[in-house]
Amino acid sequence: MPYVIVTQALPGAGKSVVSRYLERELGFVRLSPEDYYEEKLGPQWHQKLEHNPRYTIDAFKAVLKGRNSALQKGKSVVVDTARGVITESPDHRKKILDKIFNCTAEKYLLEIFVDPAILARRISRRESISLKEAKAWLSPYSWESRYVPPTDVTIIGYTNRDFEDIKNDLRDRFGERPAPL
Repeated sequence: MPYVIVTQALPGAGKSVVSRYLERELGFVRLSPEDYYEEKLGPQWHQKLEHNPRYTIDAFKAVLKGRNSALQKGKSVVVDTARGVITESPDHRKKILDKIFNCTAEKYLLEIFVDPAILARRISRRESISLKEAKAWLSPYSWESRYVPPTDVTIIGYTNRDFEDIKNDLRDRFGERPAPL
């Protein structure tokens, strides 16, 4: 049975790095709302998105379509939520993510917890902004509104783990499977 994995973490924690690893090294189909936004709105999509939340719905429809297509082919999927889960409310976000998990697959929510000071440094480097600006940029994000998945979803959590450790764990969990008989 294929896997469906959804990443969840604050910005700068490594969701996209982990998702790309699963795609590149373990053969997952990587789906990301950010890819949709980039295609439809261009490189400055995050500034334009604030003015048109309709794109969030369209992006997740595209993710669902990609998920369905991959699962029909027996392929595993990782949904790189990244900054792409820009919704009206935590309830709206939950509805969207519940739909992603509403499928026949082994389902996992992969959570990456990283110290806020480390996140601020990563964001500062990634966005080429000061540390003070990075902290302000991160301030709207919080684990208080984190998504709680349906009961048939297994949660895998990594706290302040090195990427090599995460990679090794993912390879052990989701690496090569014997072909079905």
